[in-house]
Amino acid sequence: MIKAPIFDTLKDNDSTLYFFSESNNDLLDNLTSQTTKRVPSKFACIKLPDWQNLSGAARQLFLDPAVFSSSPVISDPNQLVPALLQNYIENGVAIAKTENVFEPEFTEHMLWKMLQTAGSFDPAISGTSYVDNWGDGLVQYVGDINLLNHAEYKDEEYSEMYIQVPHDARRVINSTWSSLSTMSGLTTIPVAGNGDSVTQGLTDSAITLKNAIYDFTGGSMTDEYDFSNAADRLVLDLETQETVEEGFDYNAILIWYDVFDVSDPSVKTRKLGGILFVDDFIEQGASGTWTLQSFTKSFNTLNTTGNALAHRVNTRFFYGNNTVDALTVVNQFNTISMDLYTEALAQMMTINGKYESNLAVIDNINAKLANLAALTDSISQIDSLQTQLTNITNTVNDITAGTTASTQITTQQLLESFDNLVEQLLLYNSNPAGGTFNNTFVFESTIASDVTAEESTHVGDFIATSSGDTYSVGSILVVTQAEYDALATPDPDTVYLIV
Repeated sequence: MIKAPIFDTLKDNDSTLYFFSESNNDLLDNLTSQTTKRVPSKFACIKLPDWQNLSGAARQLFLDPAVFSSSPVISDPNQLVPALLQNYIENGVAIAKTENVFEPEFTEHMLWKMLQTAGSFDPAISGTSYVDNWGDGLVQYVGDINLLNHAEYKDEEYSEMYIQVPHDARRVINSTWSSLSTMSGLTTIPVAGNGDSVTQGLTDSAITLKNAIYDFTGGSMTDEYDFSNAADRLVLDLETQETVEEGFDYNAILIWYDVFDVSDPSVKTRKLGGILFVDDFIEQGASGTWTLQSFTKSFNTLNTTGNALAHRVNTRFFYGNNTVDALTVVNQFNTISMDLYTEALAQMMTINGKYESNLAVIDNINAKLANLAALTDSISQIDSLQTQLTNITNTVNDITAGTTASTQITTQQLLESFDNLVEQLLLYNSNPAGGTFNNTFVFESTIASDVTAEESTHVGDFIATSSGDTYSVGSILVVTQAEYDALATPDPDTVYLIV
């Protein structure tokens, strides 16, 4: 006979993880098989409602304690909720395997059916998918499991799994589920009339909360699990979730794992592995309302500093021929190590803050470098313009200073020569009969002021045109001696400055 496991009650002020039997079986195969591997892959943070009887008026998590058949009646959900997992989900799995109708997604089907039975989930068709009629609130966040480890402590070996809700996690809205079209051709498990009132593998003496929990019809529990409706065969869409930039609360975490053949890892089968309750239920006074304690993930806003949360799960498994259970021990040695982990996480957050600050500095430097690169291009253009301006300036200076192919005349020499020229014009105008002059004037390094001595040294200094008793100077040209000598007939109306 296939036996259902026995789940202990929720721990007081601590987290409790329940791995379902199929997950334990796959883990055992993972340890022994050379061809098949099992790897945790996804998780979903969910917010389970309070344990209270609202008679279907609002979302709740509740089953009448009497259906568990305990004496005296137990009303504490810290005992009833694990019994519900055991007597509904695990009982259904055990019967499905007995009837040879078990499928990889069957455990997840049973979870969503259990939440429907307890009033926590009300699926409704929407297009090609299903949504929750109760609205947002059940599924809060979906993430990846990307950190695993293997640890040893006091000759015991543990598997470590880290579930991180990152700083930038966003709240899920409008969660969707898809439905599998068939369940191996069956609509009920087990076939009507073959139901067992006691959970598979348990006896009256084995456990107090022993009664199997089945589906309800018209308020009465049947002896079967009904899969005739598509809403009975749901799996959560873990890949395409609509989110908003908001914080959220969660009090439980669903964990999925992938099973694949090592020869072709791309072909994977995803299964629901277990559920982690982050704390236990606390009764609100004597009202009969029990609240499952939750964690709060804040989103980073202008007025609120966001946070990140991480859960480290240590698991250790026992199998024996004389037991009916697969016991899971969680965080039995975390008093010191969890403190170290928390401290390390805080340091990582500090480092992350410094890293983000450094990224901002680097971005600022990059922006300045981009401006500098643009400025460098401008400087190159300015240098080119400066060179051209210098060349123009030199050209203008050369023209102003009278640069020729052979001699450069300074401004002072030019002024002195004109002064001397005017002086001679005045002399000639006052005594035109004083002599005969050629229209030439030779520049010397020192220009003599004595006209007579100048005339005795040179053939003449200038020629002026005559108009009655008035003489005026024509145009003036600067030429070299060779250029002047090459003239066949000098222009009588031009004064030649020979340099």
